[in-house]
Amino acid sequence: MGRSDYVAHLSDNLRNLGFRIDALKAKLMGATDDRSKVYLCGEIEHLERRRDELAEKLRALRTQPESTWADFKAGFQEEWDALVQDFEERVGRLA
Repeated sequence: MGRSDYVAHLSDNLRNLGFRIDALKAKLMGATDDRSKVYLCGEIEHLERRRDELAEKLRALRTQPESTWADFKAGFQEEWDALVQDFEERVGRLA
């Protein structure tokens, strides 16, 4: 997969993760257990922060020289995989 296709694919993935996080926020609004709300708000903030960091790195990926792009892509992919796993472990069952 070329750089532009890879960036487009991951941009879509980040957007979809954002939709899942937004759906959790909507569910959270209807929750009655305050302790659960506090816990989930913290989890969501953590995931949003990591998602935003990856979005920034993805923007930087667009400007990486070809000579370093493969290494940058590999590192980014590892971080993306870790974020998805973290999402599933923390709140995925609720989404």
